[in-house]
Amino acid sequence: MLQLKKSSLHGFACKKNVLFIGISLILAVLLTGCQLLIPAAEPTTAPEPTPTTTATAAPLEPTPTATPVPTDTPLPATPTPTQAPTSVPGAMAGVKLSEVLGNVAKLQNGTAGVSLKQASAAAKVLDWAEDTSLAEDAIAAKIDAYLESFSDPLKAGAFVVNFELIADLPQKIINGDDGTIGTVADAGYTLEHASYTQAKWDAFLSAFEGTLPNMYSSYADMVSFDPETGWALFDYWDMLKGDEAKQWLVDHEGYTEANAKDYVDNMSDSEFVKKNTNPQLRAVDLNKVSVKMMFQQDGTPVPDANPIALTYAEFMNLYAAKPDAVLTSYFYYVTVQSGKVKTVEQPYWP
Repeated sequence: MLQLKKSSLHGFACKKNVLFIGISLILAVLLTGCQLLIPAAEPTTAPEPTPTTTATAAPLEPTPTATPVPTDTPLPATPTPTQAPTSVPGAMAGVKLSEVLGNVAKLQNGTAGVSLKQASAAAKVLDWAEDTSLAEDAIAAKIDAYLESFSDPLKAGAFVVNFELIADLPQKIINGDDGTIGTVADAGYTLEHASYTQAKWDAFLSAFEGTLPNMYSSYADMVSFDPETGWALFDYWDMLKGDEAKQWLVDHEGYTEANAKDYVDNMSDSEFVKKNTNPQLRAVDLNKVSVKMMFQQDGTPVPDANPIALTYAEFMNLYAAKPDAVLTSYFYYVTVQSGKVKTVEQPYWP
């Protein structure tokens, strides 16, 4: 019995050892599996150095600007520095030059408000000259055509005088003369531009002067005088005698050679043939020239054959006292030097 019991205890001990070994193997297997499931830690590397502020950064792409979507309501236009805010740019470019010059021709000197009308007319001429793209010769052709449109030389001459009276106003506007610019505004006209091109006005003025008849020393009749302005209109002519007179009578007056010869040969020393082929009149400002007359300022004739010099005031007294002494009693000789009239004189002619 006792032997049997001891063997039983020995068998129990063996089983216990086997169980302990089995549990140890199981734990070893489990630990190995856990190590396989846990990833190995990556090796630690030294950090790279941080770039300094001197490193060049790559350029950034520009941010696109959104394009505004147009609306139905346009924004108000901002006036440019060379344009008056209330004017329409280039408006005079669509106006005929004949219409602009017509404003000048309509001026009536000596009437109420004429200074305002002169300022307005001058401003319109200046605006037209600034807006036109025509060259000087083309402008001259238009002015010449306008002058030829007058059937009466006196009316054409009156236009020339009117233009001469306003010709200095555009230059004053160009120079920024406050008085002239103010008069233009008072006349109710708004200048198109805040500044003007000197060369354009010079070209226009040169074109106008180029259409006028040449000024040279010659005999002439004074056909009109305006005491309001002091301007006179002269009709130039040539004095012909001898063979020149005979040829003129044959070529222009219908004379036969025999009749022309007979007529000229029997003329007295004071007689002559008047040659006049140009209907254009020459305008002269008597305020600016020397005047010699065969009459004194009260209208009485000079005591001899020598004309006397009169001041402009004395000449005006003569015209007021005896207009015929100025216009019809004698013809004149106009002396011109360097294209400018120097003297207007009544020569003695028996």
